[in-house]
Amino acid sequence: MPIGAVFFLRQKVDNFFDNLLKRMEQYATNLEDLVEERTSKYFHEKQKAEDLLHRLLPQHMIALSHFSIVEMLNSLYSQFDDAINEFDVYKTC
Repeated sequence: MPIGAVFFLRQKVDNFFDNLLKRMEQYATNLEDLVEERTSKYFHEKQKAEDLLHRLLPQHMIALSHFSIVEMLNSLYSQFDDAINEFDVYKTC
C-alpha cells in the first residue's frame, strides 16, 4: 500500500475517533445540563409541597414522621369505625 494511502487511511481513522470523542463529550455535557435542570425542578416542587404541608397541618404534626402520621390517621379512622358500629349507623364512602 502506498504511503499516501496509509497516511490518508490513518487520518480518516483519527478523524472518526476525534468526531466520536467530540460527540460523546457533547452528549455528556447535555446529560449534565439535563440532570441539573431536573434536579432544580425537583427541589422547587419539593419546596412547594413542604410549603403546602406547613399551611395545611398544625405545627406539631409537621415534626412527626410520615409513619407516625399514618399511624395517627389509622387510629382516628378506627375510632370512627368503632363509633359507627356502636351507634349502628351507615357509613358512606
